[in-house]
Amino acid sequence: MKVALLSTFGPEVRGISYYSDCLLRALNAVDAIQVMPVDYAKIYPDWLHPAQKSPPKQNNLRVLHYARPWTWSLKRYQPDLIHLQAWTFATALMHRRVLGEAKRLGIPTVLTLHNPAAHEMAGLPAWLQNSCLRLADALVIHDACGLTAIPSQWRPKVHVIHHGTESLVLSDRDLQAADHTSPYLLYFGNIRPYKGVDLLLAAWQDLAAEYPQFRLIVAGQLWQGETLLSRVVARLLGTEKHGRIIRQLLDDPGLLNVESRLGFIADDELDRLIRQARYAIFPYRRFSGHSGAVSRAAAQGVPVLVSDVGGLASLATGRENVFQAGNQESLRALLRRKLELPGSNLPERRLQLRRAQDMSWNHAASLHTSLYEELLRAARKK
Repeated sequence: MKVALLSTFGPEVRGISYYSDCLLRALNAVDAIQVMPVDYAKIYPDWLHPAQKSPPKQNNLRVLHYARPWTWSLKRYQPDLIHLQAWTFATALMHRRVLGEAKRLGIPTVLTLHNPAAHEMAGLPAWLQNSCLRLADALVIHDACGLTAIPSQWRPKVHVIHHGTESLVLSDRDLQAADHTSPYLLYFGNIRPYKGVDLLLAAWQDLAAEYPQFRLIVAGQLWQGETLLSRVVARLLGTEKHGRIIRQLLDDPGLLNVESRLGFIADDELDRLIRQARYAIFPYRRFSGHSGAVSRAAAQGVPVLVSDVGGLASLATGRENVFQAGNQESLRALLRRKLELPGSNLPERRLQLRRAQDMSWNHAASLHTSLYEELLRAARKK
C-alpha cells in the first residue's frame, strides 16, 4: 500500500511538523505500508505569517506552492491513498484541488482535522471547509469532542484517532534526576488568545510571593507580526493586541519570579526545558482536539496541568490535574495545591509517563493502518 502523506515535516518547526514527523516514523514501521511524505514549498508568503519563523535547516520533498496551482497535484506519485493534514485555512484551496483530483481518479483520501473549530475569528470560510469535508472519503479527529464542530451530514465519515505521544525511553534514574532539578513551572507553545497565557500570568501574580522557591517560565512565540502586512494579519486575527497585552504583563515589575523566552527555541533546548520542569501548564480557554504540546510534555514524564476543554484532560493523570477553562480562581487553586506539596513529585512523573505510553504513536499508526485498509477495500468494490 503506497500512501502519500501531505503535511509539513521537519527538521525546523513548520505548521504541524512535529506531529507529522512522529506519524511518519510510526507508519514507516508498518510492513504493509510505503509512506511518501509530500511537503509544501510555500503555504503563503513568509512575510504574511504573524509569528517569527524558525530558520530552515534543509529541504525535504517540498512540492505544493500557494502561488503555483500546477503543483497542487499528487497523481504523479501514483499513490494508492492520500492522507492530508489540515490545521490552517491557508491550505484549504490546495486541499480542495488535491481531494477533487483524487475523487476523479478513484484514489481514497483521508483528511485529518487538527482544529475542527477555528482558533481565531478569521477561521476557514464555511463553504471552502465544507467542500473539503464533502470530497474526503474519511475524516480523522483526535477526540470525540471535535464532532460538534463538524456539520452533521459529514459526521458518519469521522474516525477518532488519538494524537500519539512519543514517550521517551526514560529510566527511573532519569525521572529522579529531573525531579531534583525542577524549581520551575512551564508553559510552552505559540502564544495566542485561546491558549490563556494571560490567565496564567494573572493567577501566578497572586501566588509568586507565597512560593518564592518556584519560577514560572513562559516559552513561545507571539503572533504580532514582523512586517507591515503580517501585522495587518495579526490585527485581523486578534493576536496583535493580545501580544501587546502579554508583553505588558511580562514587563510588569510587580510580576515576580517569571522568566520569558519569547521567539524560536530549538528542539533540543526545548526538550531540556520541558524535561526539567516540575509541571507543564496549559490554560487553554477553548480547544476542540488534542494538543501536540501537552503530548510532548507528557511523553517526557512531566506532569501536565490542563484546562477542561477539548481532549486535553485525556493526558492528565487524573481529575486533580484539571481546572475549569477560563476560570482564574480554579487555575490558582490548582497551582496552590501543587506548590504546597512538599519535596519530590516523582510519583506523579512515573504516573504521567505511563499515561503517555498508553497513547503511543505505534497504537495511532495501527488505527490509521486499519482505516487505510478499510478505504482501499471499499474502493476496490466500486
